[in-house]
Amino acid sequence: MTLLSELPGAFGIGTDISGGALRLARANAQRLRIDRARFVACDLAAALGGPFDLIVSNPPLVATSDIAWLAPEVRDFDPRTALDGGTDGLNFYRAIAATVPMLLAAGRHTCGRTWRRPSAPGRGPVCGGRSCIACRRVPI
Repeated sequence: MTLLSELPGAFGIGTDISGGALRLARANAQRLRIDRARFVACDLAAALGGPFDLIVSNPPLVATSDIAWLAPEVRDFDPRTALDGGTDGLNFYRAIAATVPMLLAAGRHTCGRTWRRPSAPGRGPVCGGRSCIACRRVPI
């Protein structure tokens, strides 16, 4: 919603497998008076066709073993399916990486959020244990 409020000429499509998440997103759009958004129940972008100028993703991104390290207000509030990104936290990013080239317009960008526990075994500190936004041009 933030991007749509900041980019008045943009139109957005949000996807989720959770009906509850989609209802909340619709309610947020109505509350913010954003009428340039549509919401689709599907896994990642399975029901979408491109091309899109920008793809922004906020998938489950926490390694299963790192969920215990999350702040209680996150760990105990969000559904586990919204947090658990698999053994290394990258399951959804691999799926997104396979999908993006088919959906993204040539020369456009994709953005995603990453998170790593700074003291995770076998990993150096990344993002200081916080969420980070990363945008990059994707070769097609």
